[in-house]
Amino acid sequence: MAFNNQVQPKIPIHWSEISQTNINLEKLKLLTHTNKVLNREGYLTQPLTEREIWTKMRCRNCSKKLKTYRPPLHLSYTGTSAYYDEDKPFGLTAEQRYALEVATAQASTYATLDVEHTCFFHDGRLFKSHYECCGGTSKTKGCCSEIAHAPGDPTELKQEWLFYSSPEHIATSPLALVQATTPFTARGHYTGPNRGSGARGGRFQNKAQISMATVAPSISPKRLAVSLDCEMGTTTLLTSTLIRLTVVDFFTREIIIDSLVAPAPPHYILHYNTRYSGITFSAMRNAIRSGNVIHGVDAARKLLFKHIDSETIVIVHGGDQDFTTLRWIHPADRTIDTCVLEDWDPEVKEKKLRKRLKDVVWRRCGGIKIQNAKLINGRDAGHDSVEDALGCREIVVAWLRMIPDE
Repeated sequence: MAFNNQVQPKIPIHWSEISQTNINLEKLKLLTHTNKVLNREGYLTQPLTEREIWTKMRCRNCSKKLKTYRPPLHLSYTGTSAYYDEDKPFGLTAEQRYALEVATAQASTYATLDVEHTCFFHDGRLFKSHYECCGGTSKTKGCCSEIAHAPGDPTELKQEWLFYSSPEHIATSPLALVQATTPFTARGHYTGPNRGSGARGGRFQNKAQISMATVAPSISPKRLAVSLDCEMGTTTLLTSTLIRLTVVDFFTREIIIDSLVAPAPPHYILHYNTRYSGITFSAMRNAIRSGNVIHGVDAARKLLFKHIDSETIVIVHGGDQDFTTLRWIHPADRTIDTCVLEDWDPEVKEKKLRKRLKDVVWRRCGGIKIQNAKLINGRDAGHDSVEDALGCREIVVAWLRMIPDE
């Protein structure tokens, strides 16, 4: 799917074929990682704690990160200790507790009263790279000011940084599929439409035959292995957000998902990072008008979970940012990061070779060139996430060929 009609046509790339066999599946499992390795690379293998979530707090005016923010006491009171001092007993009266809550809230909000103006911001929306309030750009100092930064809503912050694990694997044997998709009770009584009447109206003599006839044709098993790539933009809160999601089946090269993702409020796009993402404002606008877009990261993650589960092997290249943007935690023993695979090659460390995706694909996969698309005017067209996902897949295929079948 092309999202920029100004890109010059390219010579098609011949991607490798690989059969879907148990041997290749076992080889893929040999290339997965451990929690220790993924944590070292910046992946999250467990949800964030409250202390880690508070470090994400930003000013709701200027979007600056508030590193010293502490929530009001009542938001994190556990009954035995205060959040900011877990070793100190909480034995305070109601009046002392209320006074401490007020003092904590004031200290977190007005920590720099000695400065006349600390927070500078624009109170108008950014439209066509200019603010409506003063006409300044994103690099212009704010036209409005406050004596201190104003923290956002802690409840919304906790909801925003809530991570979701991949759905559990469910056996897809014929019997399990039948039991999961037919309206039978535990005693074998049929409760679906066209149910008969009488003493034996709710029971069938040949339950298996009726069950197989009522299986929904749209149900399909989860994918065994996929290659994933995301493109991110920058929001007005100065955070990264998902703007394109691409998922390709590893064995068949079928494009499972390839769609632009329109950020949901309050995440308005400040910059599409077109130089790298290849996505422009007009491309996103046309996708929204035509309805060919995913609305929000939550909807994108739910669509992804329809095709994968905890047993699906996910292949990425430096995918820690992709997983974080999707607010997604996948098992380490089912994750392959091709950037980490390159660290296994002594020659890469010895010669200090680059580990950018385009360099690894060219070096590891017989001179295949990616990320070299040009616009009609001769400028770089940015990345194509489908091409990047297939290039990431090609690297893993090259590694699989180095593993003997025995």
